[in-house]
Amino acid sequence: MSSFQSTGVECKVVARVLANGTYGTCCSVLVSFEEFEDEEVDAVKGLDGSVKRIFGRYLFNVGEGTQRLCAQYRIKSAKISSVLLTRLDSQHCGGLGGFQFSLADAGSPNLSVRGPEGVCDVMSANSAFIYRRWPETSVQSVQSDSCHKAKYEQLGLAQVLSITLGVELKVSECTDKSYCHWCTIDKRDNESSDGSSEESESSSEESDSSSEESDSSSGEEDSEEEKGNHVDDVALCFILRCWSRLHYNGKTPIKSKAREIIFAVVDCPSEHHIRYLTNSTHFVPGKPCAHEIKVMFHFAPKEVVVDSQYQQWLKSFTETRHILVHPSNFKQRSCLADPFPSSTRWTSSLRVAVPGLFPETNVERTAIRVVGGGQDQAFAKGFLSKGSVVCVEDRLLFGVCFQPDDPEPIHLETSAMYSREKQVLLNADAVKMARNAFAEDSNMLDVSDDESLEDDTAKRRRVENVAQVTFLGTGSAKPSKLRGCSAVLVSFGDGTHALMDVGEGVYGQMTRLYGKDGTLNIIKRLRWVWISHNHLDHHGGVGRILDLYSHGFQVGCQPLLVIAPAKIKAYLETYVKSLGKHRALQTYTFYHCSEVWRCIDGAKSCRVIHCHDSFAFAFPVTVEEKPLKKVWLVYSGDTRPCPSMWHRLRMPPDAGMYTILIHGK
Repeated sequence: MSSFQSTGVECKVVARVLANGTYGTCCSVLVSFEEFEDEEVDAVKGLDGSVKRIFGRYLFNVGEGTQRLCAQYRIKSAKISSVLLTRLDSQHCGGLGGFQFSLADAGSPNLSVRGPEGVCDVMSANSAFIYRRWPETSVQSVQSDSCHKAKYEQLGLAQVLSITLGVELKVSECTDKSYCHWCTIDKRDNESSDGSSEESESSSEESDSSSEESDSSSGEEDSEEEKGNHVDDVALCFILRCWSRLHYNGKTPIKSKAREIIFAVVDCPSEHHIRYLTNSTHFVPGKPCAHEIKVMFHFAPKEVVVDSQYQQWLKSFTETRHILVHPSNFKQRSCLADPFPSSTRWTSSLRVAVPGLFPETNVERTAIRVVGGGQDQAFAKGFLSKGSVVCVEDRLLFGVCFQPDDPEPIHLETSAMYSREKQVLLNADAVKMARNAFAEDSNMLDVSDDESLEDDTAKRRRVENVAQVTFLGTGSAKPSKLRGCSAVLVSFGDGTHALMDVGEGVYGQMTRLYGKDGTLNIIKRLRWVWISHNHLDHHGGVGRILDLYSHGFQVGCQPLLVIAPAKIKAYLETYVKSLGKHRALQTYTFYHCSEVWRCIDGAKSCRVIHCHDSFAFAFPVTVEEKPLKKVWLVYSGDTRPCPSMWHRLRMPPDAGMYTILIHGK
């Protein structure tokens, strides 16, 4: 035991690009401390299906679709103990609520969150919908003065340095108190013995207390108005210092220079932030701390990367491997991607039965490859050379692996994200019977027989009510490889749209189906959004939709109607304000679910048997067939068998309408 305790546990540090900003995601990197074994042991473990031991994981940015990617790559989110946010907006933290819910469902004990100012309010807003007392969350906002006065923090197995870009500081603050904290830490580590966890904990406590004092003093000096002006411009960069050997308990690193691994995540969103990055005392080329950075992940867009000042700063890190993650740095494919296979399968099946109500879907898939920018030979060899710059293209789990006792410790690991799925239709006989029943029902009302007698207003209303239904998610409790959270898109004949439930990942699903420009046009022309109840899998994506809607909102336009339970109103106000999007509060009008008749013509709603304040609703639409037919569309939400819904929302047989029920789960 003594020899084992002295040598510790060997591990490898793997940094993987989880998402690169395409199809509604954000640039995201996952860092894992994994059990290290030789190739023979790894091969045996792969055959018997056993899983390697994971000591800890760090996740940079939690946008919408993060849960789906974790499920796609078979990454257990319960092992993620720290979340680091580079920016605080709906794109980079839109999936934080669903991710927090998944950790609570998995029984994860602890979660540490670091992000820009306002992250505490976002976490508080999401916590209102999580009814478990775990995980125990530690949330801390990184203050604006960390560009020059950032303090080192021991966060689990790694040391984390948070650096703020985009905030002006006084000259006295930059000159008198600026220093490179990593150099200070190098001296302190050399003085202390390797593996002294008690000293590291005490030093982290001292640094935390000093940072809290500086945070409180700076917070008193800054006014609320100044804070609001900086929210949209602030971006964070992180430097992680890791070690490839841990104590036998797997919870404390053994600090030694030979086992040290330093890498950085740099988010420079605009040219305005370049001068903050180049002037930061923590990214000065030639200093030991900057010289020892092995890999640097860049979240910067193309217009920033090609800037001469940024290029000069990037090339000064001669010993660092640079990985460009932002999608603008590589050529994106123009073809559309697949939605969830289950959504496509059901839509294809229902289109056979009711072709006018359910549109065609895109099922074209594209190849998976990497653009190396002249570094194809490096990929062929399986390692990344020093000073190289490569781009990560879409749909790739791109990883950089640090292994102990290896002369060239940078290896590449890739795995495909998607696999071809067969689009299986429902039973052919059942589909045929449903199609015949829909076409030959004697109660169907032909609304096109008397078109010559209609006035212009009646014709306009008839065209407006022509609708098509697209499944964006089929009611999964959390996004998975095959299914997404509840979301149904209703497209009307006049070019407007509506959403019934807005689960996490709705925006990503829409970009796969309609492309980025088509999705923004749909969001711009939304009529209303219906949320059936208070669960996160039904409203986790509404923040991103409201944010995008506010960008295209013009004075004089009709505000978006948000019809939801009362608890959603308080959540939206807190969420929008914490992101600094105060203008978005003026771009939507809130109605309670019981008031749906006031904002949608002919609509009805009723309470159903589920959680508190759960509702189902129904409204009339017209199916674009020859002849046109009226349909009474009922959306139940998540409900058990509910007699009251049947009595209140069913349409009498003599009403001349065909009823279609969509169950939320």
